[in-house]
Amino acid sequence: MELSYPWVLLLFLLYLFCDVYCKSQKKSIEFSNIRMLLIASKGQMLTSKILRHAVVFLMILSLGDPITTKQYQIDDARGHDISLIWDVSYSMGEDDRFERSREILNEFISNRENDRIALSVFADYAYVTAPLTYDKKVLAMILKYIKMGVAGGRDTALYEALYAGSDIFKASNSKNKIVILLTDGINTVHTIPISVAIAKAKKYGLKVYTIGLGDDYDEKVLTKIARETDGKFFSARNPKSLKEIYQEIDENEKSQIKSIRYSQKNHYFQYPLSLALILLLLWMYRDRKNKERFVWLVIALFFVFVTLYRPQIVGDSIRISKSQSTVMIGLDISASMKCTDVYPDRLSLAIQKFTELLDLLETDDIKVGLLAFSKQTYLISPPTDDYGSLKFLASHIDLSHIDRLGTSISSVMEATSKILDDNKSKRLILFTDGAEQRDFSDEIRLAKGANIQISIYGVATVKGGVITDDDKLVKDKQGNIVITSLNENIKKLARDTNGKYLKYTISNSDMKSLSKSIIEKNKQTKDTNSTIIQSRELYYLPLIIALLALLYPFIGFRRER
Repeated sequence: MELSYPWVLLLFLLYLFCDVYCKSQKKSIEFSNIRMLLIASKGQMLTSKILRHAVVFLMILSLGDPITTKQYQIDDARGHDISLIWDVSYSMGEDDRFERSREILNEFISNRENDRIALSVFADYAYVTAPLTYDKKVLAMILKYIKMGVAGGRDTALYEALYAGSDIFKASNSKNKIVILLTDGINTVHTIPISVAIAKAKKYGLKVYTIGLGDDYDEKVLTKIARETDGKFFSARNPKSLKEIYQEIDENEKSQIKSIRYSQKNHYFQYPLSLALILLLLWMYRDRKNKERFVWLVIALFFVFVTLYRPQIVGDSIRISKSQSTVMIGLDISASMKCTDVYPDRLSLAIQKFTELLDLLETDDIKVGLLAFSKQTYLISPPTDDYGSLKFLASHIDLSHIDRLGTSISSVMEATSKILDDNKSKRLILFTDGAEQRDFSDEIRLAKGANIQISIYGVATVKGGVITDDDKLVKDKQGNIVITSLNENIKKLARDTNGKYLKYTISNSDMKSLSKSIIEKNKQTKDTNSTIIQSRELYYLPLIIALLALLYPFIGFRRER
């Protein structure tokens, strides 16, 4: 809470000064000994004076207008789409390059208020850590937890990084598409030729800025990438010069589109004014015998009532569609999800069903985040309303560098709790075959403690099937063929956390049922202050009159007695 006009409080100091030096002097009778009269009336005078000071202070405080402000962005403005590609190999540990570049990226992201930004990292391989999103808070959180070696650390998949960082623009309709690629090394991974990576960037109309950090990068390659995409190459001999480079790019690529923002002010002047009204009534009762003063107090009281009525000029009303609903999706990527008891296999079907769910949620202002989990949990996408990017990321999950042995339901719950830390209630939907454990009591306790509602979509059959790896049947240590089936014990996890339990069907009726429950919950969490009325408060006019009427009998110019 703050005051719209904090300087108004200075009026109280002026009032105290005038109370001492600007007292109104009228004709009076002088007594030879007034001491006894003063003693007799001292208590009553002091009480009246305290009431007067309190009433004046509260009225001046009300005049300062205590408010709280909410900012709303209600237009559909679009700025630049920017892909940040960051080398996180072990060589970035030299000269504090890694930590310094993290700070600069974080600062760059916070400055791009109207732009969608994606983040990719690379070392031995490249992967997208965040799709194009406006949510700068989530990007900052992802940046905070990225460590060297998260994508390996000994190699530099530069061309693969450019290819992956460009591919996220597949569904982008922005007129301004920017890629900023930072590396301190030479490409050592030859999964994708440089010509193919550059062709991908040119296909989507990307302008690529390349930055070489240190002394061991390939300047010819970085210059070639920048030149062929109408970008620019920068050389940074040390981390200190990185800041200037990102600032120059920031200035060169300023978004010309300004988002329309509205401020909704909630006024609270009526609270101190109501207290002033109560004290004013008490004061009037004590001074009711002073007829002249009483008349002015009645006038002041009348205009206080007018002020509390809140006179205002009412303008247009603006409808705000603001949702507070966020759902996390957990996608089981463990080895058993390669089973073909459902077509084409469990994981492919889960991704297909996830895409169907997004299509059904498209018009309901719901943010969706995506996690992949096996023995541990991986963040595929932070909560976003960019469903196109979510579909792309889900269909391009790279399993080649992930340990897929085992399934940890608790790890995906802990990740959900951390990501949705600010949400009072958290919702998680698991696409899984149920893992192998029989008892989920620990997970139920964890869900209740973190206030997570869990829904389960069973992607498997009760009959089950075999698992293949490189077209070979997977066998256990005794040489027996492994058969995996739907573990229906997991339905207890959904039931005990007030979630839904669904088994797969060929039709999309299952996703319709699931989406309906999400949408209904979303309606319950819609912001109740969804309409902004553009009005101009006029409370200060009667309040000023009330204040002047209150002070008139007490403050004036000195006159001879």
